[in-house]
Amino acid sequence: MPRLNIGCWTHILPGWVNADIIPMGNGVVQMDASKPWPWEDNTFDQIWASHIAEHVLDKMHFIREMYRVSKPGALIQLRIPPHTWSEFWRDPTHRSCWNEHSFDHFLVGNPDHKPPYLEGVFIEFALIRFDRSCESEYHWWLKVRKKDVEDGYLPEVADHPELVLPY
Repeated sequence: MPRLNIGCWTHILPGWVNADIIPMGNGVVQMDASKPWPWEDNTFDQIWASHIAEHVLDKMHFIREMYRVSKPGALIQLRIPPHTWSEFWRDPTHRSCWNEHSFDHFLVGNPDHKPPYLEGVFIEFALIRFDRSCESEYHWWLKVRKKDVEDGYLPEVADHPELVLPY
């Protein structure tokens, strides 16, 4: 089960593909999340993205790439500090603001859900869980939904009953 830990910094997860912009060695893939990601379409069953999305200026690029490298039914777990957090603006590398509605446009069943074709790409998620248990973080658990224009929804990887954060 291939899993991606994007923006890992020093939080290396054994058995995962760990990636960061900082050259870390130890098998960590050096990559810039604001550029095209170096993996094929439909590579990962799970993505863990903790405190990386706010460092990418183009939110749509980040969402597109995260979606592209995920298999149908993959679990995406995001941890993002809200722009309203008092410490958010102290970090000069924070380039984009996120709030509890940042994924509404892409969520099945949400009243704000629009046709999910954006910039020619179908992007759709099912919300498994959203949590704002502390002032400094939003947590999303999203299930990737992928659709073939002719065949309907593509077969999905197994469900993910566990909602355990990797760290």
